[in-house]
Amino acid sequence: MTDLVAAIKENPSEYIETRLNKVLKLYVNLIKDGIYYNEEHSFYVSFDDQPEKQNGIGGVVKSCVKFTKNIVTDYLKGDLKKCQKTSSEWWYEETKEGKKALPVTKITPDEVFYRIRKQDKEFKGLHRKDLFHAPFERRGNISTNRYSVLGYPCLYLGRSIYTCWEEAHRPKLDSFFVSAIKTTQEDIKLLDFRLCRDNFSDYWDFRRYVCVLPMIIGCSLRVNMSDDKFRAEYILPQMVLHQIITSQLTNNPWEGIMFTSTQVEEDFGFSIDNPTLADNIAIPIQKNAEKGWCEVLCSKYELTEPTNYEYEILKFPVIPAKTKISVQSNEVNISQAENKEEGLSPFLLMEKRLNEREFKKIDYKTGKSI
Repeated sequence: MTDLVAAIKENPSEYIETRLNKVLKLYVNLIKDGIYYNEEHSFYVSFDDQPEKQNGIGGVVKSCVKFTKNIVTDYLKGDLKKCQKTSSEWWYEETKEGKKALPVTKITPDEVFYRIRKQDKEFKGLHRKDLFHAPFERRGNISTNRYSVLGYPCLYLGRSIYTCWEEAHRPKLDSFFVSAIKTTQEDIKLLDFRLCRDNFSDYWDFRRYVCVLPMIIGCSLRVNMSDDKFRAEYILPQMVLHQIITSQLTNNPWEGIMFTSTQVEEDFGFSIDNPTLADNIAIPIQKNAEKGWCEVLCSKYELTEPTNYEYEILKFPVIPAKTKISVQSNEVNISQAENKEEGLSPFLLMEKRLNEREFKKIDYKTGKSI
């Protein structure tokens, strides 16, 4: 898996179809002899394509590879109708009867995520509403990104402030505000498109992941950072998000997608052995309006007032732990007072403080905290 993750990051300036063919070929070669989950959970998935082999997935994987390539090819040829059709056909390719083919994950009120917003001009405070999704009256500011539809508001979250910082291209610590966000609902269902997963509930959960991984790989190619208005690496993830949006119109349960950040780097501690550090979430609006925010999302998520690292240090400085010396029965006792904040990185410090603060919802019409 390490070689595959490295290949996804390589050659971002190479032509998209050439690059996609390389990484998908690498994946197929890696699993041709079958694949195990790990030594402790010995789920074995055979690549044998013979119909009498119950666990054979060769045909399903090859089909997913074909759909992944065709969506990109059709888009680049300008055949958007065929591109949409191919995307829809792939959506339930494995079973044809429902959503069993797609890996799913859930988030609960116990999980805290983060969202940051850069502020390059004068230093001024932000409010909860400023860290929620872009309000409807500002659709014109919503540009195209990996999991986004132009002009369509989404709520984007990161598992850690570090991941949000990487996604924002490493802004200065004094130039962004951050809020902690969590859901108030149980079992928010998300399409699980994380590149490096480390937990599976059973064999079939693992099998679904292996089968869909070609599309996940195609959605995870790193882009060449430039001023280009169009980035071919975004074709697949934007089509996937579009499928989630349209599936909501038919009362399907997907509320968004969880995916792996392509920006995290090993020099800040990320590795495939600790993949959840790079978890990102995209949650599209579920109810449109002329102004304000999505009524449904406002009812399901609450967040803290935004803070800034410089502001935190100025107002609540980290006080070094003090050494205490006492004498009892002619014995000298030396102890050190505990300071749980001392030694924390700026990101962990802000996470700790935000998690201790009050979470509130915002009014979908006014943006006021409620």
